[in-house]
Amino acid sequence: MDVSVPPLQLAHLVLEGAIISLCVELIIKTLFFCSNQRSWLIRGLKITMATAMLIRSSIFAAFSSSSLIYHCELSGMIADAFYHVSCLSAICILLLRVKIIVPLHRQMLFNIIHSLILVARVVIGVCDVIYSHLWSDVAIGVCRYKDKREIGLTYTLFDTVVDFYVSIMITFILVTHIRRLHADRVGGNVRLYKSVVIFNATRTIILSMVNLVCAVYYLAANDSPAMVFIVWPISILFLIALVGYDTDITKSINHCKRLFSTTQTNDSINTPREEYQTKPHRSNHAASSSVAINEPILLPSSFANNEHSSFPLRRLSNMTTLDVDDNSEFAKAKDGSSDTTNSSSCTIVTVENCQQHH
Repeated sequence: MDVSVPPLQLAHLVLEGAIISLCVELIIKTLFFCSNQRSWLIRGLKITMATAMLIRSSIFAAFSSSSLIYHCELSGMIADAFYHVSCLSAICILLLRVKIIVPLHRQMLFNIIHSLILVARVVIGVCDVIYSHLWSDVAIGVCRYKDKREIGLTYTLFDTVVDFYVSIMITFILVTHIRRLHADRVGGNVRLYKSVVIFNATRTIILSMVNLVCAVYYLAANDSPAMVFIVWPISILFLIALVGYDTDITKSINHCKRLFSTTQTNDSINTPREEYQTKPHRSNHAASSSVAINEPILLPSSFANNEHSSFPLRRLSNMTTLDVDDNSEFAKAKDGSSDTTNSSSCTIVTVENCQQHH
């Protein structure tokens, strides 16, 4: 005699199958088709998030059959633990979005804040695994799952707050950079900044609304089977899609950071050159004639290098060209901006001194 599957249970199986398919695709894409994502930390977190959610969805899909009827409690705790591991990996990815654009002098503060966020999320996840209730429904041959209402509401709202925090910080930092570019009248790819802000705001609205719907449903109908069968899988689908497939947004944020860092460094180096252009015309004429004949200019003893006492003046034009490839070079350029300015000023003084000697 064939037994018909209830519509709610059938919808649950379809949603869990969609989650499994999305996770498998994300794992394959991250491993083999994600060459533009250079950070192995981000790739590792995405693989961890997808793998953990894949295991969780596989176990919950098996709850709809009698295969785990005698191991509901143990398998349910394992599935719940993998769910929180996946959520923790997603939060790490979100927090790294903020970290890559935070100024260097604020890195320590944000590292402390992010560490506290991760510790709090781990504690909430452990409590949920311990206090979740799982039992065998022998009448229909399936496993039932029900988490503690207060804890479920807590981690749902916590994830919503974290997502709001990440989006607000990214928006604030990038908008500040855009205003600074406009104030300094520096030409930059402002459209890239704006596209990052718009994309991030859209992602925030969608994911936050889904989390809020889950929180409201927790308050209104926690005892309803639709909470576990329908609402929870839908929120997981949005989580994997909006956090896992964020290669373009991560790359754009990192590019924005490099673009703004290079602009700031070039501005600090170009300042002495602008001051030099305000000097008397005869000094400019002397410098230009020296460049034309490409003759080395001797440095005074106070500015001379121990190894080379002269260099062609045409090298001055190359001192304003910087290429910031990674965070370490950006830090070096930022820390050494004052030294670079001083060396440029010394070179200009040398030109003037040579003119005075003549």
